[in-house]
Amino acid sequence: MLQYDEADLEAQAPGDGLYGEAAAAAAAGHGSSGALDGFPAGIHPQALLCPHCGRCYTHRSTLRRHLLSHAADKPYACGMCGYRAIQRSDVTRHMRTHTGEKPYPCPHCRHRASQSGDLDRHIVAVHSDLCLECRVCPHRAPTEASMIMHMRKKHA
Repeated sequence: MLQYDEADLEAQAPGDGLYGEAAAAAAAGHGSSGALDGFPAGIHPQALLCPHCGRCYTHRSTLRRHLLSHAADKPYACGMCGYRAIQRSDVTRHMRTHTGEKPYPCPHCRHRASQSGDLDRHIVAVHSDLCLECRVCPHRAPTEASMIMHMRKKHA
């Protein structure tokens, strides 16, 4: 099983380990012209990269949770198929593929979704006239909470 110490995460600085070359280059003003896993060309200088797959994160806590996905020990298992997961909530969400449960109702129509993100995408796609519009970019969000998250991630 892969293990990461708090000290390992705290000891990293731009240009080594968890911070990638692209982040270090962006910090020095040498950003690439393309995007890296959803981050704009001018990657934030403190972007954290997974040392295993290169995915980019802005918060250490999110990177820590992601690092668990690379662990060999996945203690939670689906009772209906071979799916295994690090977190129990992942198996709970997965079980909806077997049961057909859709606990997220659209407040504007009869559509239901099995995951909250699917509901958000539905609202933006079907009810875009009811969505909130970002003041900075063309992004539309189905809820105030998701607009706040967008503003923090993209325009902070």
